[in-house]
Amino acid sequence: MSKADKECLLSVKEYILNNLSEHFTIHLLAAKAGINRYKLTYGFKKSFGSSLHQFIIESRMKNAKRLLIETDEPIKAIALLNGYSNHENFSYAFKKYFGYSPSELRKRKWR
Repeated sequence: MSKADKECLLSVKEYILNNLSEHFTIHLLAAKAGINRYKLTYGFKKSFGSSLHQFIIESRMKNAKRLLIETDEPIKAIALLNGYSNHENFSYAFKKYFGYSPSELRKRKWR
């Protein structure tokens, strides 16, 4: 990969981290980076050790956990901030990722 391609991948990574509430597609991210889909998906995994999909989920879940611990925002609002229009889907994904639900985390926070 060229230095320019690596810079494009870094810009995609930063874009994702700064826009977690958005709906991402490979096509959209490739267009934003100015590289083709293959370079984006292959290069991202090679450069950062996870697929784009895994990175997006991991970033959203970590951000959601931080917000649940550090703020009093409602779970519905945290779901929206992390790209989930349905808070039930968010709760399911959160529990699948961490092994406990957002509400369980909130209860533990106050103990």
